[in-house]
Amino acid sequence: MAIAWERRDAPSPQCGTAALCLGTCDAPWKAAVLDPELIHRGVNVHVLPPLGLATVVAELADAVVRGGARGLLLTPHTAAAACLANRQRGVRAAVLAHPGELPDLLASMAVNVLVVAPASMSRFALLRLAQHLAAAVCDPDSSRHGRLLSPAAGT
Repeated sequence: MAIAWERRDAPSPQCGTAALCLGTCDAPWKAAVLDPELIHRGVNVHVLPPLGLATVVAELADAVVRGGARGLLLTPHTAAAACLANRQRGVRAAVLAHPGELPDLLASMAVNVLVVAPASMSRFALLRLAQHLAAAVCDPDSSRHGRLLSPAAGT
C-alpha cells in the first residue's frame, strides 16, 4: 500500500491572491473591522477569534503550514508572538515596524507570518500591508521552502 500526500492550497477569489489568515491579541480593535474592506479588495481572508496569544499564534501557524495561507497577527506583544510563531515548523515569522520593510522581508527570509503592533500603523496602512502580503507569489524552484517574490502585478 502506498501513501501519497497532496497539498491543497486554500481557494482564492482572484488569481495570484493567496488566502490570508488574520488574527489579533490585545489589539485596541478587532481584526473583523478589516475583513469587509479586504474582501472588497479581492483578498480571501479568514479572521481568527481573539482567544489569547498562544492560541491565536497556534491557529495562525496551522493555517500557514497546513492551509498555505499567509498570516498577519496584530498585537502589541510583537516579540513574544514572533517567537511563538517561529517555534512552529514551516513558519517564518517577522515583526514588521514599518510597511516599507515588507519587500525586504519577503526577499530575504520568505516571511509567511507578519506580526504588527496595530498602534504603529494607520488602518489604511494595515489594509495595504495585508493586501500586499496576500498577493505575494511563491517561486517553488528558488529554494527548499520556496521564496516569496514581490506582490503580483497590478496590486
